[in-house]
Amino acid sequence: PMVTGGQIISGRGVKSSVGSTALAVGLVCAVSFLGYVLMEGGIRWVLAAATSAGSIVAAPVAALTVRKADPDKLKVIIGLVTVILGALTLIRAFAL
Repeated sequence: PMVTGGQIISGRGVKSSVGSTALAVGLVCAVSFLGYVLMEGGIRWVLAAATSAGSIVAAPVAALTVRKADPDKLKVIIGLVTVILGALTLIRAFAL
């Protein structure tokens, strides 16, 4: 939500912000996975299978949700999630 929120604030459309953020996260994860395999050499297949299954299920659901959602409502939801995550981060950081 942080990157998506920043893109929305800078004037980019809500749907394109969500889509480009999802693509960027996917690419970063793929490169990180390859780096891990090359450096460590081992793969925990149970963890890889669970992560892959979650990604395969989540990606089309997210795309469908964003496509059908009203951009104004989506903007409010992204804003709320960003504020909640920020508040939780501050609470954890300062142990309030």
